[in-house]
Amino acid sequence: MSSPNDEGKADHAEPTVQDKKVRNTYLGCLLGGAAGDALGAPVEFMGEAAIRARFGPSGIQEFVPAFGRLGAITDDTQMTLFTAEGLLRSRFSARAPTTEDWRVYIAAAYMRWLRTQGAIHELQAELCNGWLIGNEELFSSRAPGVTCMSGLRSMRDLTDLAKNQSKGCGGVMRVAPISLYFASLSRRLPGRHEHLRHNAFIVGCESAGITHGHPTGQLASGTFAVILMELLSGSSLLDATATAMATLCVQKQFEETAKAVDTARRLAATQPNDPVALHSLGGGWVADEALAIAIYCSLSARDFRSGVELSVNHSGDSDSTGSMTGQLLGAIHGHEAIPATWLSELELHDVIGSAAIDLMLTDWENGEVAFAISNAEPELVPNKLTKSQALRAYAAMINTRNTTMLAPLLAEDFCHESQRNFDVYDSKATFLEFAIDLNDRLLSEGEAVFAEMGRVRNPYSISCSASIEGAQADSEREHLEGNIVPCVIVAYGDRNCLQVVAMVEVEENLITRIDNCVIPGPESAQRSGEYPE
Repeated sequence: MSSPNDEGKADHAEPTVQDKKVRNTYLGCLLGGAAGDALGAPVEFMGEAAIRARFGPSGIQEFVPAFGRLGAITDDTQMTLFTAEGLLRSRFSARAPTTEDWRVYIAAAYMRWLRTQGAIHELQAELCNGWLIGNEELFSSRAPGVTCMSGLRSMRDLTDLAKNQSKGCGGVMRVAPISLYFASLSRRLPGRHEHLRHNAFIVGCESAGITHGHPTGQLASGTFAVILMELLSGSSLLDATATAMATLCVQKQFEETAKAVDTARRLAATQPNDPVALHSLGGGWVADEALAIAIYCSLSARDFRSGVELSVNHSGDSDSTGSMTGQLLGAIHGHEAIPATWLSELELHDVIGSAAIDLMLTDWENGEVAFAISNAEPELVPNKLTKSQALRAYAAMINTRNTTMLAPLLAEDFCHESQRNFDVYDSKATFLEFAIDLNDRLLSEGEAVFAEMGRVRNPYSISCSASIEGAQADSEREHLEGNIVPCVIVAYGDRNCLQVVAMVEVEENLITRIDNCVIPGPESAQRSGEYPE
């Protein structure tokens, strides 16, 4: 059994691990990420044509010198290590940590990383201690992100969140240890998996929020943390992304990140291992693009090497996309799948592996702490799914001919009914089967369908008060008749050829019902001109 020291590092010379597969995947996640980082580092600021001109048609395939050595890691892996250290210190808290506590521990660790980059800060006075900052190899500037540096420099308290509007990938590329940490707790407390997954999402978002203020930069980070946690808990990558989408799509301003994930999955299914498809996802300089590239390359991959090579040989942030792809594929295939030539030259190989094992062996010395976590209510609850958000997802399904964003939001007993053709689908499964078939038919026939956000007067205003008499009925009728509610206006063939108005019901953060109505008529709805995708 490991025992803590005062630096937050567990003492275990040679841990005995029952489940070798778990050990293999934890090592694979962090070492794979570092290997992808090191492979991409020399080509980070090169265009794809320049990469292939220098390294041949297949691009870079083996480590070449960067920062004066082979296998050099960048700020991506440095900050990943400090994320791990912050979480490891929180393990030995005298009480059960809250999501804010975890963020503060991580922020303190980032202050130690800031010191390794040569920056002095007033908050570092009592923080620059511990096992990780004692490693001299980390005192090296490896092209640190401007937003990470400026965000940390601007902090006046460890509870501060960034006030900028950056959604750069500097937040999402460092969250993997959060996934390892909560996956470990889930193995010890399997009945709390959903609660711990939610905390992983929140801590992923908030750890990115220490330096990156834009919602997309934070939501992409929380989404990536959930995907990795689910992989480490035994899910397939497709299932892991579906679970993460269900968590993501009840948040405010989720659309940009959800679209990136959905596009990556669709392209991996229809155009795998295609540089043109990869290019369409962007350069990976911002969080949602980096997430999309990592998912696309991992789903396309035949094996660890092929996926990571695809992820770095493009015109973009090659070290970050390589790192994130390496983390995903390492969690899937384990560290034994990483090419031996990469591992043998990888900088700080032993330190990275030790951090992975420490996170795997998350073992609260204080039994009361473990009990508190296992029985605690979530510190933060997801934003409630609103009718507008639900309708936006429905409209996006129609406009993109893709059910991916809508499916996680549907209740199992979901009902879809149409007044136009009298069809009724009384379960999530039957509706999705219908919707997928319909979308395929519309795509093959080239038929245009448009779904526009709008508002309409409540169609149930009179009938709702039928059993109420007198002044109370008059009052309620007046209230309902003045109630304008959100809707989706559906048109066929032409945007002005209006057919139905879609109304929605939501309960407990899930869509329970959608009605395509001809009463009220679509011509009575207030149109917005917005067609969500």
